[in-house]
Amino acid sequence: VRRERHEQRKHEQGRARWLFLAATGLGLGMLSKYTIALMAPGIFLAFLLFPALRVWWKRPSLYLAVLLALLLTSPILIWNLQHDWASFGKQWSHAFAPQDPKPWQWFGDFVGSQAGLITPIIFLFCLWGMGWALWQGWRERRPAWFLLGALSLPVLLFFLERNLSIRVQPNWPGPLYVSAIIAAVGAFEQLRSQGRA
Repeated sequence: VRRERHEQRKHEQGRARWLFLAATGLGLGMLSKYTIALMAPGIFLAFLLFPALRVWWKRPSLYLAVLLALLLTSPILIWNLQHDWASFGKQWSHAFAPQDPKPWQWFGDFVGSQAGLITPIIFLFCLWGMGWALWQGWRERRPAWFLLGALSLPVLLFFLERNLSIRVQPNWPGPLYVSAIIAAVGAFEQLRSQGRA
């Protein structure tokens, strides 16, 4: 029994390392691109929906990882505090600009700029991968798959909605492609291994 407990603890510590690695990525990512914050709802959703991840709500590792992310983000928080929230204010004005009277006027521009940014084929591949990861993750109850799609979806939805009010610059949704590309490649690999691709 003691040996089993030791192995279980060792396994949990190994998984906790991934939490700290993700927190480091999110914290450092926020230093360069505020859009990273839009990934948080997807993470929260995955930790809420999947029993395998819900157990982390009872463990200090999750809260320490959140604290680590905030600590790594602290330079921009401190700078903004000292400068009347200047960069946050600018982003806030983008995020919550009033609705445009012609909401669909930039939709084609948004889709075209995203396809042009990473090429049309890779853009479609990413959209497919994101959807595949969400669907397969949910259907097969695989939180890692679901998380790949859930990291990208809030970013995409946010900028699609913002596109109804303001012209979204092509680079703004950039972080969504990190997990979407991983999801797409993983999905293609899974289909290929099953002889379906």
